[in-house]
Amino acid sequence: MKYIHVDNQQSLVFSQTDMPELAADECLIKVHAIGINRADLLQRAGKYPAPAGESPILGLEVSGEIVRCGEAVSDNHLAKPWQVSDKVFALVAGGGYAQYVKVKAGQLFCLPEQFTFEQGAACAEVFLTAYQSLFSIAKLADKSKVLIHAGASGVGSAAIQLAKAKQCHVTVTVGSESKAKACLALGADCAINYQDTDFVSWSKKNIPSG
Repeated sequence: MKYIHVDNQQSLVFSQTDMPELAADECLIKVHAIGINRADLLQRAGKYPAPAGESPILGLEVSGEIVRCGEAVSDNHLAKPWQVSDKVFALVAGGGYAQYVKVKAGQLFCLPEQFTFEQGAACAEVFLTAYQSLFSIAKLADKSKVLIHAGASGVGSAAIQLAKAKQCHVTVTVGSESKAKACLALGADCAINYQDTDFVSWSKKNIPSG
């Protein structure tokens, strides 16, 4: 299969490699779209090696369709009996920049019908991170107030949308006016430019109740 290789000049070039070998609890995905993350840029620069035992090929986010399932994937103990031709997206430990990637069945998500493959590939890393931070860790309640740092980042922009879906009052910190406008366009109620405003003092003055 084809994959994207990083050469000695850190250029991205197409190359050939063997197809992934499936374990019993894995599915083989034909990749239709990939996401690009900071981790990919760092790995390309040689500063973020792939985890031990994982594919050295770049790519943490993919979307596509299942073309093969491991023999245990349809077992009853799995929450979702995936089938060939199912459209999915996933967060992987590596190997996404390729025609095919193997994924643990439990790490797959069904691609919503209204999503394109490109949208699916772009949402896993940032939206899952934002969701975990807001709701699993911070226990953000409906209609509460939340301060989101780096509001214009990938995770920040996802967090804004998730918090607004819960009717929360959202304040963000940003480093420029253009980023402030982008956050407000996503639904943030207030944007603090930390280059000229101390967000702690601002928050105590403007949101005294927290």
